[in-house]
Amino acid sequence: MTKSTDLQHRVITVIGIRLLSQSLGEQLTKLLGRHKMIQRFLRSQLQKFERQHNYDASYMHHINQHSSSAAARLLLFSAMTDFKGANVNVWAGAALNSTLSGDCGPCAQLSIDRSIELGVPAEGLKACLNKDWTQAKEVGLGFRFSNAVLENSDSLQPLRDEIKLEHGETTLIAASYAASCFQVYPLIKRALGYDKQCEQLQIDDSTLAYVP
Repeated sequence: MTKSTDLQHRVITVIGIRLLSQSLGEQLTKLLGRHKMIQRFLRSQLQKFERQHNYDASYMHHINQHSSSAAARLLLFSAMTDFKGANVNVWAGAALNSTLSGDCGPCAQLSIDRSIELGVPAEGLKACLNKDWTQAKEVGLGFRFSNAVLENSDSLQPLRDEIKLEHGETTLIAASYAASCFQVYPLIKRALGYDKQCEQLQIDDSTLAYVP
């Protein structure tokens, strides 16, 4: 190879590297811009959620601040937790028990408030906290099922059968999702250091303390 040809190859290589670097830089700039846009969008959605439910979502803001990808994944998790099946009362009871298993503070209050917004009877929720299963009715069925799932107790099979027989397979699926998934939020809060001590829960005009 002549010196002239060798020089040409070096020049072409340098130009190619510069063009590639420029292209990668442009792509990186676009990705970072897109990341900031997603981050701002998620932040606005979280702030809206906080206002609607009087809830402190600091741990979600923390996640979004460091990784909008991680925050988006957490928000998408609600696709499972929001599946209510054919009976919202059973779902609400299962969701409340699962949440209480990881937290008896703000997350539990949020679960109660959202259930009432969906038309779940407040008396059923109160009865669950008081362990009055006769009064708790369908909400209590979901609550006890969720507890049996998490404790893997002998009562799981009869409760499973009761839900299927009286409310159908989709209600059982929804209660299973709720039992398994609602504890995730308070546990993530705890893991990140945003958990709070147990506090009394408000249902309508009643203030109750939950004792596991």
